[in-house]
Amino acid sequence: MKIVIATPFYPPQAGVLGMYAAGLDTAWKKAGNEVIMLTYQSRLPPILRHVVFYLRVRKAARGAAFVLALDSWSVGLPAVSAARAVGVPCLVRIGGDFLWETYVERTKEQITLSEFYEKQRRLSVKERVIRAGIRYIATHAQIFFTTKFQRALWIRAYDVPADTPIIENHYPPIVGTYLPASGIIFVSAGRNIALKNTQLLQHVLARLADAHPGVELDTRYLQGEAYGQRLANAYAVVISSLSEVCSNTAIDAVALGKPFICPKDTGTSERLGECGLFVDTRSEAALTEAVESLLNPVVYEKLAKAARAFSFTHSWDEMASEIIRSVPSTRV
Repeated sequence: MKIVIATPFYPPQAGVLGMYAAGLDTAWKKAGNEVIMLTYQSRLPPILRHVVFYLRVRKAARGAAFVLALDSWSVGLPAVSAARAVGVPCLVRIGGDFLWETYVERTKEQITLSEFYEKQRRLSVKERVIRAGIRYIATHAQIFFTTKFQRALWIRAYDVPADTPIIENHYPPIVGTYLPASGIIFVSAGRNIALKNTQLLQHVLARLADAHPGVELDTRYLQGEAYGQRLANAYAVVISSLSEVCSNTAIDAVALGKPFICPKDTGTSERLGECGLFVDTRSEAALTEAVESLLNPVVYEKLAKAARAFSFTHSWDEMASEIIRSVPSTRV
């Protein structure tokens, strides 16, 4: 079977979607399938890059069983259009929300993902185009979500069917052997954009360091082995974003037996609710209280024990099989 994967990234490029592309690539090839990997050329001007990617997908998709797009906008929109042009089903993984991200980055408004869809917003021209593109994808492709949390939001916002599939993120087996923390180091790393809320976290940790000597915050952007080693040596992980659909960082932390703090507006708690603290990360008081709670040995040990007892796994092979089962039986 011929499968086309459309992805913004592929290793050695950084990014979670690169990891997903590589994991599915390996799983499908191991099962004897032919996989064509297409990565997005972000160096081109915005409109041209979509046109070029559309042409690349259209050429590669001929004779394919299906096309899988790993995001909704950069590769999803051209991939859906190209697949439809050659009569091939296209599946789109919805693991984030580009419209909300774009709105928050423009306005700097401290608004959660759930709040964003509670009422009509004054969108820019770019954002209205993005919204129209998402509606097109939701109507003309087989989408799937990673959490019930986001599916519920899109049912209301984009009229997607209530039975739209959920294919969860990759959950690796727990490592079984845990490294002690190299210090009271809280790790928080991600893109330097408004919705990550990093400045407030830095302020909170700087203030707490005065009252709790030895407390540190590590916000370096690392990848690969360096990223994994940093998590293994960490005391805990803080995801200070306004919202998270499903935090891969929290999943990585639990695999290493580390507690975490996460925004309460999230789907992460659907699986990892016992392993972390879920708070309104926009609130300095709430974020401060959460960090201080993890400094309490009793609270910390309870969460660490839950993380180390977490047993759910979701392999690349399982994910690959679930995606294939989601392919529409009739071509578009």
